[in-house]
This record gives sequence, structure tokens and C-alpha cells, in this order.
Amino acid sequence: MSCNCKVIKGPCAITWNGTTFLTEGDITVRANIETFEPMADYKGKLDARLRSLAYTVAFKPVSTWAVVDSVLDYFNDMSIGTDVFRPSGSDLTLVITPLTDQAYSAGDAGKIYTFKKAALTGVPSLRLSTGAQILDTMTFTCIRSTGTEQGANESFFSAATWTSILAASAVTAASVSTSEILTLPWLGTWAEDPDTPGDTNPWYSFDAIDGFNVSFDFSLNDVKTDSCGFIGSTINNLSAKITGIPCIRTGDDLNPSAAAGSYDFMEHSMLADSLFNDAGGLTIGESLAGVSSNHGSIVTLGGDNRKFALEATDPVSGDVYTLTFNRAALTGTGVRYGSQPLRQGETEWTAYAGPGAKLLTIAID
Repeated sequence: MSCNCKVIKGPCAITWNGTTFLTEGDITVRANIETFEPMADYKGKLDARLRSLAYTVAFKPVSTWAVVDSVLDYFNDMSIGTDVFRPSGSDLTLVITPLTDQAYSAGDAGKIYTFKKAALTGVPSLRLSTGAQILDTMTFTCIRSTGTEQGANESFFSAATWTSILAASAVTAASVSTSEILTLPWLGTWAEDPDTPGDTNPWYSFDAIDGFNVSFDFSLNDVKTDSCGFIGSTINNLSAKITGIPCIRTGDDLNPSAAAGSYDFMEHSMLADSLFNDAGGLTIGESLAGVSSNHGSIVTLGGDNRKFALEATDPVSGDVYTLTFNRAALTGTGVRYGSQPLRQGETEWTAYAGPGAKLLTIAID
């Protein structure tokens, strides 16, 4: 028996919303078919009928700062209720361009696929550390383009023959160099003004044992109709959790130096003594983000409308990268005791967009 199987494999580039992504690993493209199965008592399941269809594209991108900025800007600018598939009133395409020629005849080299209507529906978490690239796995959902009929030709995607010119153009558009892949040490500051912390502020410019992690609660409501299936997704919520294990410093965190960068950090800070455990601390029902609190020690402990800033400096270029999360509340902290673990435990902050405000600001100086 002869074998006519052909081996088609190799990496690709993804282009979406003006950004071209190269990836750390594999890319998965799947058709997600939602069905209805008619039943009959005498026979059981008789058939599968199409209810809705969407394609998903998932990958972990090479994390240059330009890519990080593009991804975060996309959802950070949206308001609750926005249709993520048409944030500016028109469909966004997603193009998959293979980067290698399979050396077969025309049409066998792998296709260039253009999905007509694509949205970022799985926001990547962030890993801010010297030991990892910044962006984790991200997922796009591709649905039928606006204004096309169900079952119309190329209503979901079109396919074109691969060419070396288009492949080279995709790599050029990605514009990746090793110096742009940031693996830097990051410092955190929790304060009303991260650039000008209060005198009693141990949460100023501290580092973390394993770096910082940021996860986003980007929850969506899928909109489906009986005749058209999946037609869009709207935002229900956008918030973020920042976690890390702060490095405990030597000294007295109840009476630290007023000089910027010299704030001490001991167990009292990790137990949030000044926030919960003294006469000026929060009472039940008050805002952990601080806007409803005017108590004296709360104001000095980072201010009365606190933010969480993450900052890294490139030692070669001198560029300073900053992510500042608004309305940041301390939502989890503690210490550990034992012969093996370090005294410090994981600490968590939750940041909120708030009325008329964005969740975060992104800067490079």
C-alpha cells in the first residue's frame, strides 16, 4: 500500500490589530462547534445540528515591550458593555502566516489564513521577573464577519497560497530583537503617589522573592442569537490581582527613614498593622482602596487613594518601564514560621478601574 501522506509543519506569525506576534511555543487553532442533538424515545440521539460556531487561536507570544503595550492598551481602553469584537465599530482581522516553505507543489505549502472577525477574549497574565517573558498564553476568538449570511462563502476566514515574500514580511513586521525581550528585576510601590511616598510607607520600592504576577479578571458575556449563533461578546468586568512575596528588610518599619528608597520592611508591615490593627486603622465597611478613609495612619500609610506601581529599569538603555494600577486594595497578606520557609508570605493586591478611570497606565521613560 502506497503512502500519500505529506508532512506539513513549522511555526507561523500572527497579525492582529496592527501588531504581529511571534510565539514562544506552539499555536493551537480549533473549531469550537456547538451542537444540538435531536432525541427520539425509540432510538435515542438521532443527529447533531449546528447551533453555533467559533474558532479559537491560542499561543504564548514573544514579549517585547511593544507587544505588551499593544495587548494591554486593547482592553484597558474599553468600557463595561463594549463589544470586544468591534471596539471601534469595525471588525478586526487575524492573519496566520506560516514561516516555512514545505517544498511541495503550489497549494501544498500550507495556507495563509485570514480570520475576518477576531477579538482577544483570553487576556494573558503577566510574569514580571528576571526568569520569564512577560506575557503568558493569550486566546483569540474568531467568529462570522459582520454583514455576512450564515453559510456564506468565506464568512469566517479566507485562505491564500503561501509565499516566501509574505512570510518574510510577517517576520519584519514583528520586529523582534533579543534586546527587546525584557527579563528585568521589578520593584513594587503601593502608595497614593508612587513617586512621592509618605514618610511612614514601608510599601515603597520593594522587590519580591520570585518577582510579581498579575492576573486579570476580564469577564465577558457572549451574545448568541437563534438564527445567527455567536455574534459578539461584551465586557462584564475588568480588574487585576497583583501578587508576590515581598522581601523583608532589616530595620524598624514603624518608624522608617523619610528618605526615598530607604524604607524598612518587617513583619508588622506584612500583617498590615497600621492598616487594620491600630487606632487609626480601617473599620468594617470601609474601602480597602482607601478613598473612603481619612484616618491619620491610613493617609500616611500610602495615602487615601492608593495605586500599585511596578517599575523596571533597563541597565543598558536606561529606559524605565512602569505599569501603574489604579484603586489598589490590599486583599491578602501574611507571614510564615518554620525551619524551612522564609518569614515572608505571599501578598495580594486587587486593582479596580473605578468610574471614569482606566484600570492601569503604561509608560516608558
